[in-house]
Amino acid sequence: MASSNVYREIVLAAIAKTTVQKKETVEQLVRTNAIFMTTIESLQADIKRLTSKQTQQPTAATNRNNNFDNVRNNYANTVYSASGCTNPANLDTTALVDSAANVTLLQSSAPSTIATAQLPTKTIIQPAGARMFTTNTLELLLNKLPKAAREAHEAPTITNNLVSVSVLCDAGCEVFFHGQGCEITFNGETIVRGWRDLTTNMWRISLLPDGGNNIIPADDGTSDITSEVIMPEFLANSIYECETTGQLIHFYHATMGYPVVSTWCKAIDAGYFRGWPSLTSKRVRKFIKVVSETEMGHMDQRKVGVRSTKVKPEPEPDSMEYIPQTPLNDKTHHVYMSIAEVEGRLYSDQTGRFPITSNRGNCYVIIFFVADGNYIKSYPIKSRHRSQLVKAYSEFYSYLRVRGYRPQLHKLDNETSHDVETFIAEQQAKVQYTPADMHRTNIAERALRTWKCHFAATRAGTPSSFRMANWCKMTEQCDITLNMMRPCTTNPLLSAFEAMEGMYSFDATPMAPVGCISNQFVEALGIIMQSKHGILLPLSTTIV
Repeated sequence: MASSNVYREIVLAAIAKTTVQKKETVEQLVRTNAIFMTTIESLQADIKRLTSKQTQQPTAATNRNNNFDNVRNNYANTVYSASGCTNPANLDTTALVDSAANVTLLQSSAPSTIATAQLPTKTIIQPAGARMFTTNTLELLLNKLPKAAREAHEAPTITNNLVSVSVLCDAGCEVFFHGQGCEITFNGETIVRGWRDLTTNMWRISLLPDGGNNIIPADDGTSDITSEVIMPEFLANSIYECETTGQLIHFYHATMGYPVVSTWCKAIDAGYFRGWPSLTSKRVRKFIKVVSETEMGHMDQRKVGVRSTKVKPEPEPDSMEYIPQTPLNDKTHHVYMSIAEVEGRLYSDQTGRFPITSNRGNCYVIIFFVADGNYIKSYPIKSRHRSQLVKAYSEFYSYLRVRGYRPQLHKLDNETSHDVETFIAEQQAKVQYTPADMHRTNIAERALRTWKCHFAATRAGTPSSFRMANWCKMTEQCDITLNMMRPCTTNPLLSAFEAMEGMYSFDATPMAPVGCISNQFVEALGIIMQSKHGILLPLSTTIV
């Protein structure tokens, strides 16, 4: 009995001690809370006093910001009213053109249709690291876009609709951004126009269809020329690094295939190279002097007697010679002119057998000349068999059809076949052969000579390690660089290349000299390494 009483007294003493400690803790918390409340009231009073002072005396920075906001709002209203877009933008019927997204994402209320083929659910990783999942595969209502570009995915939790630039470019479209808006083109036709959303400082487009169809019909995609290009496994983030202007001009000259300086400068002055940074005719004449590669590609046999010491006889008067106007002649309104039809004319010719068979098995080259655009196009073939000829003609006609050209008259040499005639007749074009021993009637003969000179100069600039068997891989860049220096027949303000392919931007699609040696960066995927930057292979790889 005594032991139990002792135990109870010990427990009661412990409880009393704990109660006293809890009471002291509560009193300390109350004092701390009072200190915090006093501090908060003091801070609120200071903020109120500073706010009232700024309201009474606005600073110059505040006035400047208010003026800037007014100007921006006025400008935004002007831009939106001119483009027909509401301000602010409707988030349900518009979308941001996003170059950082690799899929097109739409809200549940966005104008679209359910796609016939439903793709697996995609996981979207947001910048903050959170994950978002798609539900359905949709199709945009913009019928002018190609089918591959209209593919979209429903993301119910997304704030803004996003149209992926990578999806548009993979489908064959081109996206151009500028200060006031953006444009999406396909086959040279502007199919979607967007505006600059000054609230977010980003580009928006409408998801509502505007009706109508494309001016240029879509190609079936069977042509090798217009088919998709398989991207290599190597990546090149910067294709040229030049420290001085002279190095840059020499790099441009080598990339262009070492053209004649006078011809190149005329094309630059005509505005055909406005997409090449820091390239002017003055700098070309300053840094480019006599180049052996140019001479090797343009060696022509000179006529005999150009510096003869004999006295030249007086030429006989020509009855067809133009008589100059004299001051005493009466002024008339008669005008004499000659008209040459160039619309819808196509010329073609073939080269002889190349000395070396390429690693793709090609031995010959067909040269096509489009008179409307003054455009020269080469096409390597393996033989002169009718199957190779028909394939080359079929792919080139498809190439022209996609770009809006339909030949009406095709002039070609006598080296042809009945199958070629049948194919040209199916394209609703007339066939005309070159008369015997009168090759000058076929303009492709002169175009072939021009192309050969440019091809020889480009080949002369390749390093010794460049294999001659790769000659067929040079033809595409030779065609591009040659047509950049040729004026379009129907519109001399454009080059032949720009008339067929559109404006060329060197920063968007840079080129390098044919056959140059480079180091290529290969991503170290699936390889356990201490470095996180992949493998830099010291390969002497040739870029063609």
